[in-house]
Amino acid sequence: MRKKLLVLTLVFAVLFSGFGFESTFKENKASASSRWENIDHISKGWRIRLDDPVGGGKYHVHIYDKKAEIAVENVDGTPSHGQTFDDCINPKLAKKVRATKLYQKGLSLQKSKDKSNKKPPRKKR
Repeated sequence: MRKKLLVLTLVFAVLFSGFGFESTFKENKASASSRWENIDHISKGWRIRLDDPVGGGKYHVHIYDKKAEIAVENVDGTPSHGQTFDDCINPKLAKKVRATKLYQKGLSLQKSKDKSNKKPPRKKR
């Protein structure tokens, strides 16, 4: 009787743990997504990609001319991968890229992330 109970318990544990791995994998895959936007109105053939933060990082945007990466920066204007837009492209074009919907969406997401990461103030005793 004990063997039967042990076997049934192990079978259920294996079945239910398998479902847990699948849902965890789907959540991780969804959070590691990238979003794209064509910005031909700024420069012909250019596209931008918004990437989610990795670890404790920040949302950041890459600029591509067809398949070649031109520049990258965090949405708060700080360097990402050691560079900002102003280091790599004309500052007037950089300003236009920062005004795009996708860049602004990343900025909004970053502000929400920063707000949720703030520690509550300590209570005085």
